[in-house]
Amino acid sequence: MPYAEELISYQVAMFKRKGKGVISMSAKRDYCSLHLMSPPLAKAMEADLKKYLKGVTLHFTPEKPLPVSLVKKIVKARLKEMK
Repeated sequence: MPYAEELISYQVAMFKRKGKGVISMSAKRDYCSLHLMSPPLAKAMEADLKKYLKGVTLHFTPEKPLPVSLVKKIVKARLKEMK
């Protein structure tokens, strides 16, 4: 992610831009998570995310990862939202 800072925050991997969290990722024993960090974005993209969405977090497994196109769409929407 261009111009983003990679760090560990709240014990999860996170990308920040201009001091604000863009997205974060974590893993549990049974699933992985992509944290959207934006309830309005989760609501706006609900149709695209319904297969994975749990609140404002997407759950998936390494065997069935999120589609790359969906992750790109999420990141672009989140960055646009943060302007």
